Amino acid sequence: MRGIDISKHNTIRSFPALRAEGIEFCIVRAGYGTSVDPKFAGYIKSARDAGMLVGAYWFCYARDTVEARREAEVCANTLNGYKLDLPVFYDFEYDTERYAAKTQVKYTTKSRTDIIETFCTEITKHGYKAGVYTNPDYWLYKLNSDRLAKWALWIAAYRQSDCKASFATTSPFDLPAAYGNAIIWQFGKCKFTKAVGDVDINYGYGIKSPVPAKTYKVGDTYTVKAGDVYTTGRKVPARLVGKTYTVRQVRSGAVLLSEINSWVSV
Repeated sequence: MRGIDISKHNTIRSFPALRAEGIEFCIVRAGYGTSVDPKFAGYIKSARDAGMLVGAYWFCYARDTVEARREAEVCANTLNGYKLDLPVFYDFEYDTERYAAKTQVKYTTKSRTDIIETFCTEITKHGYKAGVYTNPDYWLYKLNSDRLAKWALWIAAYRQSDCKASFATTSPFDLPAAYGNAIIWQFGKCKFTKAVGDVDINYGYGIKSPVPAKTYKVGDTYTVKAGDVYTTGRKVPARLVGKTYTVRQVRSGAVLLSEINSWVSV
């Protein structure tokens, strides 16, 4: 399965066009440290409306487990109401280390692992699956990967640099054996016609492909399901689950329900 990951540093002109090019999932940065990515809400809605599976990641600036727990709390608040198909990945890499060094904090294998484990444990308490995003240097030599094996792995192991990577030149079967348990492999950057600049590209493993959305027309009925969200990205209240409403208008990936006068993503 083909996917991309994006943040405020990326500009996407058309998510439907990327979906048409074969992109099936999109992982959006929800935030970093205790800050929220300003493009998160818009990007995750656009990706889902285009028919992609969605996930999120949070960049680690925590210097200890107390700060990791705080980052998990801010992340959970940011994600509140959003339905995710993929885990929430905690991004720990060289920039994390450089930030800590500025405040005279030096990590050890144990402290790095403790921080990641704390975040992942906390985020699962909020009902989300958790995962670790990192590179081969950290996974093999700077983390206790055995302790983190319970969480999903997203490995950044580039085969080509300078935006020369592509789905055409790299096979999903090229994933190095050392990371065979990864569910996502970020293998490079690529320029898409419907994006400004380069975008990270990934292969996903063992991820269920998006199911084509049912087609609705005006006058049809729609029964609200648990986990449904408004087009704003917020969850439909539990009190409406199981109730049936009339479709008044239809647009790509959403229906306007007459009786509650609200757009719901489908």
